Amino acid sequence: MNSKHFEIAALLLAAVSAYGQSPPNATKFPIYQMEKSCGCVKEKKQTKTVTSTEIYVGKPNQKAVYEVFWSRTKPKRELFRIEVGRSFDGQLVRTWFYGIVDEGDFNGDGLPDYSWYGGDDTGEEMYLFLSSNSGYKRIDLVKTVEAAWHRRFKKPSPDLG
Repeated sequence: MNSKHFEIAALLLAAVSAYGQSPPNATKFPIYQMEKSCGCVKEKKQTKTVTSTEIYVGKPNQKAVYEVFWSRTKPKRELFRIEVGRSFDGQLVRTWFYGIVDEGDFNGDGLPDYSWYGGDDTGEEMYLFLSSNSGYKRIDLVKTVEAAWHRRFKKPSPDLG
């Protein structure tokens, strides 16, 4: 996503919830701050409450690679995972950059939530992982913004992915 698309996405996310309007007492905050030195998203493998590892699943020529996020508290437990690579014709193809961007209580329930970014020169993905009673719910921000754009402007969104 180039910086113009990133700005469009950030503005829409700030203004539009998944249902098309912000709650009356909504707090606005950045969830994908850009690094000024490179104009890029700075991702990390751990935060105050989670740490990540990679696991490989499947047969040697059909492997998938996942970034798995674990709680840093006892008992250590898996919170969520994201596919970051897959074998194609015996070659493992991975996303170049990926990881947690920020941690905060985005949904106001008192538990940590996370923003995640993964991308390279072929595309990118942006997710929110929001805490819930049954674990973490993954929100695809690109798809959410594209849908909000279509509802608002009655036409397809710019290519955000």
